[in-house]
Amino acid sequence: MLKFNNEKFTSLFNDLDKHNYIREAYYYDKEKYAFGKNSLHNAGAYYIQDASAMMVVNLLKVEKGDKVLDLCAAPGGKSSQILSKLKNTGILVSNDISNKRAQILSENIERMGASNAYVLNEEIDSLEEKFYGFFDKVILDAPCSGMGMFRKNKEVKDDWTLNKALSLSETNKKLILQAYNCLKEGGVMVYSTCTFAIEENENVIDYLLNNTNASIIKIEMKKDFNKALGNNEGPIRLYP
Repeated sequence: MLKFNNEKFTSLFNDLDKHNYIREAYYYDKEKYAFGKNSLHNAGAYYIQDASAMMVVNLLKVEKGDKVLDLCAAPGGKSSQILSKLKNTGILVSNDISNKRAQILSENIERMGASNAYVLNEEIDSLEEKFYGFFDKVILDAPCSGMGMFRKNKEVKDDWTLNKALSLSETNKKLILQAYNCLKEGGVMVYSTCTFAIEENENVIDYLLNNTNASIIKIEMKKDFNKALGNNEGPIRLYP
């Protein structure tokens, strides 16, 4: 939070449930609070997103002064969270390939009041060329078949096919190599999706490991985490 802090937030809403691992995150009762319609939301005091999505930035461990790239950034939840950790230091480049989604991304970042963010609407090929070896931290929240959204979006469920998952797996193998090339030596990347297919998750990570000198930073297992599929013990899965 750039315009608010935990103390101010909890003084106004003191009966929320804290996130198990993220200090600045809370669960709320939708029947009790209309947080999306609150004037503080419109003013950029806080951002609403899924708890599992917030784990991505938490695991990236963004520090003041970092140069960070959020590659598939719209609508802006992770970018907003990154900015709250940078505290107007360093640089955040938030990109989305969709012009329409990039406009939404820009509106959300502007609402948060950041002075160190750049919103782009570029092909990743162009970013790879211009920012080769530049960033300390990269997030690739990759396009996926969205199995994690089945519980709240029937259209996503009806649209899912195995061929779609396999096609996106090939897309993400290319994207993860390009994202990796944007990291400086010793930089850190988090790869994430909101789907469960091994083809879009562990197989993509294995492809990166087999084609670069990247290595896994093993995530410490917590009670809410699940082990990855396949032979790789580094990544985690979060289930609804």
